[in-house]
Amino acid sequence: MLKQISKSILLPLCIFSSATFAAVQGDLGDSTTGSQGSVEVTLTVEDRIKIYNLRDITMSFQANKAEGGNSIVSRLSKFSVFRNQAGDKYSITFQSANPGSSEGNEQTASLNLKSGSGETAKTVPYTIELFDSNSEEKPRDEITSSGQKVTAMTSTVQDITGSDTSTAIRINVPTPKGVDSGTFTDTLTMIVSIEEEA
Repeated sequence: MLKQISKSILLPLCIFSSATFAAVQGDLGDSTTGSQGSVEVTLTVEDRIKIYNLRDITMSFQANKAEGGNSIVSRLSKFSVFRNQAGDKYSITFQSANPGSSEGNEQTASLNLKSGSGETAKTVPYTIELFDSNSEEKPRDEITSSGQKVTAMTSTVQDITGSDTSTAIRINVPTPKGVDSGTFTDTLTMIVSIEEEA
C-alpha cells in the first residue's frame, strides 16, 4: 500500500517539472506556413583554478662539520597558477610532510627536510620566500611554518596550456653546523584556492 501511494505522488511531480523549460514548441503547419520553434541556449563558465608547471627542487651543500650556521643554500623555482580570468584573486597554503613537533607547550609546525626515520631521523629546517610576479627583488611573503596561508594573490596566467610562470618560490636552507652527510627531503604541498570577490 505504501509503495502505491508514493508512486501516485511522484508521478504528478514529474509531469509538472517539464513545464519549466524555456523552449517554444512549433504549431502544426502546412507546406506554406511551415512550423517555427525556439530554444534557449545557455553557457555556464565555471570558476576554476589550477597550479602547474611545477618542478622538483634539488640543492647541494659541501662543508665539514666545523662550518655552517652563517650561510644559506637557496634555490628559486617558478610555476603557474591559472584562474578563468587574469587578475582574479586566490590564496595559497603551504604544507610540509615533515612539520616540526611540539616543543614545550608550543607547536612549532616548522618546515623541515628529513633524513632517515624513527628516533634516528635527522631534520634540517628551511623557509620559503614567495613571489607573485617575475620580479625576484622583493618577496611577497615569507613562509616559516607548515599550514601557513597567503591570501590575495593575483593570477596573471591566461593560457592554461602555456608556459607562463608568473609565481615563484625560493627555498632557503640555513646550513646547519655539525650536520651529518646524507640526503634530506620533504614533500612540499601547495594548495591554491579560489577567493571570491567581496
